[in-house]
Amino acid sequence: MYNKIMNKLIDLILNSINETGEKEKIDESTYSIFKFHSLSHLLYNVKSNETDKDVSAKINESYFKAINRDTIQLKEYEKIEKLFEENGIDAIFLKGCVMKYIYKETFYRSMTDIDCLVRKEHFRKAKKLIKNMGYTVDSNSEHHIEFQKKPIMVFELHRMLIPKVEYGKNIFDGLFERSKLKNGMKHIYQMSDEDFYLFMMCHLLKHYYIAGTGIRSFLDVYVYLKNKPNLDFEYINNKLKTLEYYSEFEFLKNFSLDVFDGNELNEKEKEVLKYIIESGTYGLHSNVIKKDLEESKGSVFRVVFRKLFPKYSTLIHIYPSLKKVPFLLPLYYIRRHIYFIMHLKRSIGRRNDYKEYKEEHRIWNIVDTAEMKLMTMQIFVHTVVQDLIIMKIHMKLTY
Repeated sequence: MYNKIMNKLIDLILNSINETGEKEKIDESTYSIFKFHSLSHLLYNVKSNETDKDVSAKINESYFKAINRDTIQLKEYEKIEKLFEENGIDAIFLKGCVMKYIYKETFYRSMTDIDCLVRKEHFRKAKKLIKNMGYTVDSNSEHHIEFQKKPIMVFELHRMLIPKVEYGKNIFDGLFERSKLKNGMKHIYQMSDEDFYLFMMCHLLKHYYIAGTGIRSFLDVYVYLKNKPNLDFEYINNKLKTLEYYSEFEFLKNFSLDVFDGNELNEKEKEVLKYIIESGTYGLHSNVIKKDLEESKGSVFRVVFRKLFPKYSTLIHIYPSLKKVPFLLPLYYIRRHIYFIMHLKRSIGRRNDYKEYKEEHRIWNIVDTAEMKLMTMQIFVHTVVQDLIIMKIHMKLTY
């Protein structure tokens, strides 16, 4: 039964992006799973007239929203590219805003943000230019700054391609030197097809192991390989073999091809397919927590404590400035807690989303009791801290 559901999902995705013209009745459950993977707009191409009106209306809304979002994002991408070119910022645009152009229609491949790598010596200037476009800093980490601009724009400015702690950190040294300038450009570079594939696979492996990742990531691999039949795999494999995860890269590549080519899956591949269908577009925090619980031998207290007070080695990747002032570590803990408090609504909303999704899809069994208890404890702790801060401010104002 489960395999039948999976096969149906894959067939619908392929029929849509390949525009085969095949249509069928789409039910609420199918729509919900596609939405969970940020693919509900693809159902527009494959829904028949027999589809329930309410479901059809949701699909139509997803479809036109996807087109609108795509149009806004690509216009912004062109503006930023032009801005960097005119101001002498050496840059390489990454991930979704490049991958979009490999699909038949750019809006088939949805994306959350625009990612761009710039030379380290150009980073401060690029940051200032982005701020002057009306963007505000949402978060800062070792390898990038995330900017936001209402209503929908998110831009990630990378100072390095991959954080030092992630998979593939060394194989992209000298990337600008081996990338080519785009036609007619003096400062905008594009990775070789091989380097783009390497980065895509390293990024996929990170999400796959940390929180899980959705079917779209593997669809990207499949679409890329089918559209780039002449990739130099001698170069690619020589790079990957320098990493300890070479066999995992090979598995994920072959898995992507097997799934979308309709090949018979072995038992491991069936388990992986189930895992990614359950993970949603960007994975689930529950997957992270389950791993944390395993490492802490089931102790919820240990996991919560480590979430609230991460090790110094972990915190410097979240707050790079801590390296210069390690003696201020306690103040950085306070800063981290304030950030959580400011984003409390997001945490509560995420918890409620998990509860709702579990109720709708009991067969997936995504959220377990321990995970829910842990999320509740984290939210409770930060709510208490928030209340104490508010009380302190109130006392100062009153007295």
